[in-house]
Order: sequence, then structure tokens, then C-alpha cells
Amino acid sequence: MPDPKNLIASNIKDKELINVRRQELVNAAVELFVRKGFHKTTVREIAREFGMSMGTLYDYIRTKEDILFLVCDHISKSVSDKLQSTLTGKKDPGENLRNAIRDYPRRDRRLYAPSLPGDQVS
Repeated sequence: MPDPKNLIASNIKDKELINVRRQELVNAAVELFVRKGFHKTTVREIAREFGMSMGTLYDYIRTKEDILFLVCDHISKSVSDKLQSTLTGKKDPGENLRNAIRDYPRRDRRLYAPSLPGDQVS
């Protein structure tokens, strides 16, 4: 199955560089989305957090929605990978499933419940 990230157009030809920069972009965007939410975060703020100019940012993506897609793809892959590792443990399948369900909300609280009163992003 093709990588869904390849659906996002880029002016950059080096695929490895695209992947590295987009991961950095996802990290910067997540920090801002956690603090401010998607709708209140501007592309200019993401570029600043990313440490790139607006023009450079747009070499890697086309729209703010592309950034959201990359963030969602990253979260989905991260959750899938972590659950898969939990479910393929050496314990019996029932125990593995219980552990996966128990541990699921603990994976990365920043991504699942970032705006609870009194929460601090760590």
C-alpha cells in the first residue's frame, strides 16, 4: 500500500529530506495544536515553531489541512505500532488485549487529552 503522505505535493525532490522535514513539521504543529487548538493556530505560527520561513514551509506542504493530515497520520501510525507491539507479546491473547486497552490512553496524553483543566504538557 502506498504511503498516504505521498499524496501531499512538495516542491522538494529528495524524499528522505521531505520525510525528515515533515516529521519536524508534525512535531512543531502538535506542540501548537496542543496549546492553542487547530483552528486558533496559524500557518505562520507553525512556520515559526518549525524554524522555517513561510515559503520554505510551503515547499513541503500546500495547506494547513495538509499539516493536519500529517499530524493525524503520525498519531494513527504511532497508536497502531504501539498497540501492535502490546498485542504481540508473549502473554496469552486475552492478557495482551487487556493490557492494550488499559495502556491505550497512557500512550501520549498530549495527543489525546491536551486541554484538561490543570494539565501541563510534559
